[in-house]
Amino acid sequence: LPHYSSSKKMRELYLLLVINQKPSSIPYIYYLLIALRKLHTLKFSNIMVKIYTTNWCPSCTSAKRLLETLKIEYKEINIEELNLSREKLGELTGGYSVPQIIINNQCIGGYDKLLYLHQNNKLEKLLNEK
Repeated sequence: LPHYSSSKKMRELYLLLVINQKPSSIPYIYYLLIALRKLHTLKFSNIMVKIYTTNWCPSCTSAKRLLETLKIEYKEINIEELNLSREKLGELTGGYSVPQIIINNQCIGGYDKLLYLHQNNKLEKLLNEK
């Protein structure tokens, strides 16, 4: 099985396409799946969500859980693991507490603000802004 099809859905799609195919068509299916994977990656490349966290922060855990529940991809930046000071966090985000959530290069603040945006149907609009 190709290493490019790492997700469960991609593996299932690969297996479905390979069944009952001529051996000569399998490489074409493989390259089709690579192209689909790249399209999937590009789909989310325009939406950049970053969340600055620490290991001990319950609000960070709640924010990540909400993003995962909503199937919103994000990049976690653990300030403890990177030895990032609160001063540097403040320079990067405008806030000194965690979590600090950045959506499309706009700092929205912490978990409370993320939850507010979601509950008031404003989060999707913010994610789709260019």
